[in-house]
Amino acid sequence: MGRFLVIDDDAGVRKVLARVLENEGHTVSQASSRVEALKLTRSNQFDLVTVDLVMDQMDGVDTIAVLRNEVTCPIIAISAHLSDDLRDELSKLGVSGFLQKPFTTSEVRELIQRFYPS
Repeated sequence: MGRFLVIDDDAGVRKVLARVLENEGHTVSQASSRVEALKLTRSNQFDLVTVDLVMDQMDGVDTIAVLRNEVTCPIIAISAHLSDDLRDELSKLGVSGFLQKPFTTSEVRELIQRFYPS
């Protein structure tokens, strides 16, 4: 199965996403900051990355811009506020998909299946 990276400063969200992905048979690494995420992407290869857009210590859009230089896999942006303008900006950065908060486990599974079919 796949190797995924979940980036979010909220431990609860990371835990939920990791549990859903692990239940689907994937290996999941977690990062609570851009610094942690960059360390992981420089020492591991991932099949998919999820990035929360609103985090205390960093901006998710900037994080995605930096990550795009580090990974070639699909990146999924996660936010409670996904306007059309933001989606357009993120698409230009190479974001493959979007997950709107609050999300269900079914929505996570469907989105992951679209980008990483088993």
